[in-house]
Amino acid sequence: MSASLPIDDAVLGDLLAEWPETAAAHVPLVLVYDIVERPWWRRLRHRDFQSLYITERGRGLHVIDSTPYGVSRGDVYVMGAGSDHTFAEGQRLLLHAIHFSPNVFDTATWDALAGVPGFKSLLVDPATGRRLHLDPTAYADVARDLAELWAEWRNGSPAGALLVRAVFLRLLVRLARLAAGESPPLLERPNATARHGEVVAAAVRTIDLHYAEPLRIDQLAAAAYLSPDRFTEIFASIMGRTPRDYIRHVRLERAKTLLATSAMPIADVARATGFRDNPYLTRAFRAATGTSPRQFRQRSQSAPT
Repeated sequence: MSASLPIDDAVLGDLLAEWPETAAAHVPLVLVYDIVERPWWRRLRHRDFQSLYITERGRGLHVIDSTPYGVSRGDVYVMGAGSDHTFAEGQRLLLHAIHFSPNVFDTATWDALAGVPGFKSLLVDPATGRRLHLDPTAYADVARDLAELWAEWRNGSPAGALLVRAVFLRLLVRLARLAAGESPPLLERPNATARHGEVVAAAVRTIDLHYAEPLRIDQLAAAAYLSPDRFTEIFASIMGRTPRDYIRHVRLERAKTLLATSAMPIADVARATGFRDNPYLTRAFRAATGTSPRQFRQRSQSAPT
């Protein structure tokens, strides 16, 4: 039927020129609705671009390179560059046609897409006539991508142009997965426990290395992008003590070691372990051990070895 129709060449540049105010000014991609209620009177050869068709409603007969394909709601297929086509019939047939140049993506992206299972099967195959057919649930996901793609394509801004490429890439990957029978990974919240463990481990390392320096809870919290209260809550839930208690514990343990193994003056021990002065060390030491630093040293150094 279509062989007798005249063939007109179509190039993407002519289509782009029809929408100068859209993202088409920045992206070699054009979106159109193809509404088919009756046979076309001509054939079009898509000289330098490919076309992705997603059928929204109705049914019809799409003739591509003289091969007829029956299409209906939910059908998805890609027509290669250089192919000619016409619609031999249509009954309330509405298709989203995404016409795109190969340079819509770089070579590395196309190579990665080619490795996605199902991607190559999106191209119409005259030998089998097989094409992707979306069930209502899958079509709803694809329709959301289409709606976002249309919105950004009409936007006309540089940001919209970037998102057109991104959303189109996501759409192609989604369709390839569906063609391969794959399900997308389930959306899950990040593992908060693992994140909390990393936060506390980093804080403990900081305290262990810098216990002799002034340490502020708000600074430790800021390094983990948390409020001081939230940081304290997380730290205590994992370590069994607050950050302030842990800092005091580390300083006291270091002070005990110096008192038991050296003749360093107690004032110097206080400064070396992060306490401001001898009285501050003595108060903290008595509260934790029930004895003074001097008494602890005497007992430790006089104990038999």
